[in-house]
Amino acid sequence: MSSGLVLSLLLAGIVGQLANPAPGSLQFNLHTVAGLAGTGPLEKIADDWSIVLAGEKPAEAAGADVVSLRRAGQPMPAWPTDEHLLFANGDRLSGRPLELRSERLRFMARSARASK
Repeated sequence: MSSGLVLSLLLAGIVGQLANPAPGSLQFNLHTVAGLAGTGPLEKIADDWSIVLAGEKPAEAAGADVVSLRRAGQPMPAWPTDEHLLFANGDRLSGRPLELRSERLRFMARSARASK
């Protein structure tokens, strides 16, 4: 077997593992109103949006206390470069304002598919 073929098969295996990670191998950071609650594999998101992380130090948070659940070690997506809404927690949503009346804003969100 040639070294090029062996290298190709090895790379295909690595890419396959990255594309289809083993259950429980993805790590998530769970942030609540009190701060970082824990890091570990996602075990459950309940109907009331409460979250349970498994792992060495399991963590659990009531849905009302969850601020964010993000992949550990992954960069945040790029910010929108076009019109967008900036939330108080730093989240941004692409789209355009339709109407501002008193304290109500009507906003047309732009889907990821529409922006390509």
